[in-house]
Amino acid sequence: MNHFINIDSLCDRIRNDWKSDSAPLCRRIEAIYRENGIEMTTDPIDQQQYLSALFTIVKLIDARHIIETGTFVGCTTAAMACAMNDLHSDGVIETIDPAPWQYGGFDRKDPVAIAEQVLRQAFSNRVILHRGYSVQTWDESRNELPDVPRGVLAELALQPPKTDFLLIDGDHSYQGAWWDLKIGCRTLRPDGPRLVFVHDYHSISDVRQAVRDWHRRNQPWIVFRAYSKNSGFALMQCHPALIMAERRCPFNQSIKKRN
Repeated sequence: MNHFINIDSLCDRIRNDWKSDSAPLCRRIEAIYRENGIEMTTDPIDQQQYLSALFTIVKLIDARHIIETGTFVGCTTAAMACAMNDLHSDGVIETIDPAPWQYGGFDRKDPVAIAEQVLRQAFSNRVILHRGYSVQTWDESRNELPDVPRGVLAELALQPPKTDFLLIDGDHSYQGAWWDLKIGCRTLRPDGPRLVFVHDYHSISDVRQAVRDWHRRNQPWIVFRAYSKNSGFALMQCHPALIMAERRCPFNQSIKKRN
């Protein structure tokens, strides 16, 4: 397994694969959903690039353990699972979502039930779905939020660190993104790739501010790159010293947003 990852080379490969691989990958994912009774069309403006970026990263680092906050309909999970299938690896993805009946701003009802239907049929040996909040809920724009367990990510962070890749795309409030970063960092394997990917870095100001503040606070121990087209994303590599320092810190779920 490749533990040393050059971020700039990885970003170059992501951009190259957008041109050649994003459309075939999305057709492959759409076919998986159709085979499991769900009509799914990926968005060519943002989603196709996003899925391609995740697929490329997982293949290049040969990720064996991934944690994702924010399952929604499961397309991102499916893209990463496809990469693991192509590698014929024993990789596992743990994805976390409170699974409400409907998210505010989206017209698709019961989205996580769709993910569960497809992922369990297509990738039953690879995907573990956790119904709950990664830490707790701060994003009040989401409607009909269910009463489900909180602190799923914190529970995973109490285990020995084994994660190669952390994908943050769940609670899009400032506090939600901040705590997914801070607690999720503890799950990363210090001797692994130690990569963190945050979606919606460009399109949601609270997410962007949380990433910038977290990066500013830990700047000596983070290699940071950002892509600002469409929804955008931030890609970071954490130094082992940051992971170990975070694991020694007690949880204190209070943080003030910088102005």
